[in-house]
Amino acid sequence: MVDILAAELKMDPAEIRLKNFIQKEDFPFPTATGLTYDTGDYSLPLKKALGMAGMRSYARSRRRKRKKGELMGIGISTYGEICAFGPSPATAAGGWESATVKIDPSGKVTVMTGASPHGQGEETTFAQIAADELASISTTSWCCTAIRRLCSTASVPSAVEARRWAARRCTSRCRI
Repeated sequence: MVDILAAELKMDPAEIRLKNFIQKEDFPFPTATGLTYDTGDYSLPLKKALGMAGMRSYARSRRRKRKKGELMGIGISTYGEICAFGPSPATAAGGWESATVKIDPSGKVTVMTGASPHGQGEETTFAQIAADELASISTTSWCCTAIRRLCSTASVPSAVEARRWAARRCTSRCRI
């Protein structure tokens, strides 16, 4: 839609985006939804990406190719991602997640959480945090496993995401 508007206004698609970003000096910025964006410099990463992509030389190459009947294109997309809510009025459940830690008689530690992994190593991180914390209070070696328990709230009673996803198990680093 932004590219269509840029074409109608005969503007560069990147320029219309840069013009419509919240400006650095406008922070903190209250939104129509009642949230406040605390900081940002949205223009900076787009300008850097444009420079790295060589957009000026791209425009010349594109004109040359079009004269030859060849097509050449490039797409631009920008978005803002909501992160690090913490306790917030924007999240009905409070913007936090919980965990249950169990240590069985053999010393195996299981960390159960309702947090949904996003491909950034959360399960490994949770197991490592548990291993590090236990090592700081004990000389015992610990084997920690992180489990995402989302099928019910039975294992993690206050899990925020408990009803959304299926359970998945991941064994992480063991201290032996």
